[in-house]
Amino acid sequence: MKNALPILLGTLLFALVTFVAGSVQAATLELEKIGTANFSPGATTWTYYGTNPIFQGTASPSAAVSLSVNSAAEASATADTAGNWSLTPTSLSMVGSYNILINSGAENVSLTLNIASATTETESTTTATTVSTTSGNIEYPETLPETGSHDLLLLFGLGGTLLIAGIASGALLKD
Repeated sequence: MKNALPILLGTLLFALVTFVAGSVQAATLELEKIGTANFSPGATTWTYYGTNPIFQGTASPSAAVSLSVNSAAEASATADTAGNWSLTPTSLSMVGSYNILINSGAENVSLTLNIASATTETESTTTATTVSTTSGNIEYPETLPETGSHDLLLLFGLGGTLLIAGIASGALLKD
């Protein structure tokens, strides 16, 4: 029994770490489109040529989603059963720079939206690097979005290390 105790403790600790790691969930609020252009996750500045773009994305099914412009509530909606939502502000009709905050529960997406004067709708991010090619311009985001996978890997690694340490200490006590 004395030799089984370290293995049992290591296994219990690994199970606890695995349970905690399993309860870590990815963010559900995502902004996917501004107007007709796909939004680049992690972008902090976006330029829109036109007025009052439609914001589209996903959240938890049936979750309340709201949009604020310069800290003033502007639009709200409820995500459908698939989690899709759409918000259309009405105060983005003047050329200028606006602070946008999209909120659902404890999750937020914030960015600076620049409304530029134009008669046609086109969009671009200003936090991306543009590379010219023969087929056109390709935009690469400066940073990739964080998903929390680093924390999950850390927890699994710690649990595995503790399990191995428990087994090794049991083997040492046996000798």
